[in-house]
Amino acid sequence: MMTIFVPLAPLLPQQEEAEAQAVASTLERVTVYSGQALVERTFEITVAEAGAATALVGPLPMAAAASSVQARIDDGLVVIQGLEMRQRNGALDETARDALFAQMEAVQRQLRELESGQKAVAVGRGLIDAVVTSVQEGGLKDLGTSGLSALFNEVAQQAQNLDQEKAAQERRRELLLTDLADLQKRLGSNQGAVRPYQEARISLFFQQRGTARVRLSYLVSGSYWEPVYDVRLDPELTRVQVGLAGRVRQDSGEDWDDVALALSTARPMIGLDPPPIPRRWVHVAGNRPARSIYGENDMAMTEALGYLDDSGAASGSTISANKDAYEAAPVVTVNDLGLSQQFQLPDQASVLSNGQPKKFRLVEVPLEVRPERYVVPSLSTRCFLRAEVTSSGDAPLLPGPAKVFLGPDYLGEATFPVLRPGDSTMLNLGVDPNLSIEFERVIDERDEPGTFKSTVKQTRVYEARLSLSRSASRAVEVLIEEVIPVSQDDRLKITPYKMHAGALDTKEDRKDREERGIWRWRVRFEPGQERVLRWGYIAAFHERYTPTFGNR
Repeated sequence: MMTIFVPLAPLLPQQEEAEAQAVASTLERVTVYSGQALVERTFEITVAEAGAATALVGPLPMAAAASSVQARIDDGLVVIQGLEMRQRNGALDETARDALFAQMEAVQRQLRELESGQKAVAVGRGLIDAVVTSVQEGGLKDLGTSGLSALFNEVAQQAQNLDQEKAAQERRRELLLTDLADLQKRLGSNQGAVRPYQEARISLFFQQRGTARVRLSYLVSGSYWEPVYDVRLDPELTRVQVGLAGRVRQDSGEDWDDVALALSTARPMIGLDPPPIPRRWVHVAGNRPARSIYGENDMAMTEALGYLDDSGAASGSTISANKDAYEAAPVVTVNDLGLSQQFQLPDQASVLSNGQPKKFRLVEVPLEVRPERYVVPSLSTRCFLRAEVTSSGDAPLLPGPAKVFLGPDYLGEATFPVLRPGDSTMLNLGVDPNLSIEFERVIDERDEPGTFKSTVKQTRVYEARLSLSRSASRAVEVLIEEVIPVSQDDRLKITPYKMHAGALDTKEDRKDREERGIWRWRVRFEPGQERVLRWGYIAAFHERYTPTFGNR
C-alpha cells in the first residue's frame, strides 16, 4: 500500500503541472542486499491519442537514491524520453489515516482472538493436571498397568503440545503488541504533519493511443538482511538439521506491503571496479618519506542486527489422512548467479519501515555431522559435546548466527563462518553430564645432581580417571587432549614420560606433539565403564638454572 501525501506547495508552474498526469503506482517487488534494497513499482497510464505525455509518480521515499531511479516499459508501444526526480512537501491525507486506523483495528482483533486461544490452552492444561492428580491419588487403578502406561504417554504428548502452543501464542502476542505500538506511533506522528518526499516525473511518447504499463525501480538505503540458522541435533548426535532463514529489517521510509521479496548476496555498495595497483615505496629512517599517490578508500558495511521472531518460521504440522487433500508447502526459489545467490520467497511478504527485524524461512541446508565428546582433564573436569559439521551442498553458506538445539533443548548461539562446499566448522554443544572426570598430579619429584654430575631432573606425572554413567543410553567415544611443556631453550630438555598407550599418530598429530606438545587419544567407553589415563614428562637442566613453566 502506498502512503498518500497531499502536496502543499507545487514547485512547477501551474500550466506545466496541468499537462502532467498523476498516476497511482503499486510496489510489486523488493530485492534486499546488505545495506540497500532495489524497489520496483509499476503503474499504468492511458492516453486518448498518440503523442507526448508526462506521468507523475509519488510519493517516493527520501531514502531513494535519485541517481539510481530507472524506468522501463513492461507493455505498450511507448518510448521513454526522460526522467526527472523532484522533492516535494506534503501531509498525510485522510485516506492514508483511515488505512492506518484499519490496520490498528485488525491487530486489536487478532489480540482478542489470541486471548481466547490462550484461555483454551489454560483449560486444556487444567484438565491434564486433573488427570495427573487422579493417577497420583490412585483413582484410575481399573485401567491396569498397560492402560495407565498408554494414558501416561497420551497425557505427556498432550502436555508437550499445549506447552508448545502456549509458547507460540506468547511469541505471537509480543509481535502483535509491537505492531500495535508501531501503528499508534505512526498515526500519532503523521497526523497533520508535513513531510518531504520525492516525486518522479517521466516523459513518455505514445506511438499509438492506449494504455502503457511502466516499471519504475530505485535503490533505497536503510535496508538490510542477514542469514540466520537453526541447528537441531538429535540427542544421540547422529543427525543434524540446519534451517537457513533470512532476517530482514528496513527503515527506508516506505512500508513494503504484500510484495514479492527476494534476498540477494550481491553487494552493490562495494562497486564493480577492481582496486588500482599501488606504487609501493621503501625509505630509510631519517630520509623524507615518500608521499603516496593514492588515497585510502575506507568503506564500512553496516551490520544487520535484531531479534528473531517466528513469522515465516517452520512449524510442525499433521498431514491429512486424505491424500487428495494434501498440498505441498511453497518453497523458496534459489537462483545461483555464479557471483551471488538470490533467494526468492514463494509468497508475497510485508516488511514495515520501522527498523524491526522480520524472519523468513529460506531453505534446509545439507550438512554432514561428526559428533564427539572432548576432554582436557588438566583444564576442566567436564566433558564437552561438540560436532564437526561439513557443508555438502552445491553453494557456499554465508556467515551468520546460529541458534543450536539438542533435541528439545536450546543450547545457545554459535556462529557460522563462510562455508564453501566441503568446508567444515566446529559447533560447541555444551557439557555431557554422563561422563565424570577426576584429575590429580600423582608424581612430582626432583632428582638433585650428585658429586660427579650437575644435571637436575624434575619428573611430573598426571592421572585422569574417567567414567561413563550406567544411565548412558549407549557407548561413546571421547577425544582426550593433554599438553606437556615444550622447551624454548637448548639448555632445557623435555622428555615425555609414562605416556598412555595408543596416542593418535597422524601427520597432524605428530606435528602438534613436536611443535605444541599436544597429545591426543580416542577412548571408547561403555555405559558404567571407567578408564584411567596417565601422562607426564621429565625436565632436565643444569643445576645453576631455574626454569619457569607457564602457559600462553
